[in-house]
Amino acid sequence: MSDSSSSEWPREFPIDVPSQDAIPARGYVYRLVGQIPPVLGDFNMYRTDRPDRHFLQKEIPESFGLSLWKKLNHIVRQKERYSAPEQFGNKKIVGGELCSELGVIIEKNNSHVTLWKRNDAEPHLHICEEIK
Repeated sequence: MSDSSSSEWPREFPIDVPSQDAIPARGYVYRLVGQIPPVLGDFNMYRTDRPDRHFLQKEIPESFGLSLWKKLNHIVRQKERYSAPEQFGNKKIVGGELCSELGVIIEKNNSHVTLWKRNDAEPHLHICEEIK
């Protein structure tokens, strides 16, 4: 998509991140967060939240993004599936509208979305509506 040495993307992004197939962020999405209202730390890269995890080569690009869902029932299922407190058990669900200023996305499985955040992106200001 863009040279990661550009100031547009975090400097830790490899040269092939974000993916060339990514499109400008758009659409309504859901996210599991630790608090209401969410804070920027609720929108870390996957690899930041799991520093001890070893990523397979094919997982590396997405590990620099963060996971969102387009369908409420899918994120509810994730929360239930990983309900232990140290996983998603204590997490809250928020929703909100993506915009291109946040970054770029790839949609998979008709619901999962990976967002690669631009430098200075503040997704917590866009994805902040508590879903009960």
